[in-house]
Amino acid sequence: MISNTDISEALLRNDKVMTCQFLGKGIFLLRMEGDALPMKTNSYGIMKIVDPERFNKEFSPRNFVVGMDELDLVAREELDELDEHDMQCAKAEREYYE
Repeated sequence: MISNTDISEALLRNDKVMTCQFLGKGIFLLRMEGDALPMKTNSYGIMKIVDPERFNKEFSPRNFVVGMDELDLVAREELDELDEHDMQCAKAEREYYE
């Protein structure tokens, strides 16, 4: 969970934030300019919405999962050796984290 201090700093830097209410247990109710309804989301969702650049650098799930970048480094020949099921799983996992 991202600290409330980090979230508060990010919220203050984003002019499009109308309101953000802490509901407890890492859940927030965020309303952005132009939104009809507020969004209920967790701390990672808040950071991804209000400060995407910092989120991608510091808090992205890709930074916490060991070996995610290894998939990008696999040689083309090794990819050809994978069976179809392994290839589909690898693509789905990569798309999920991107």
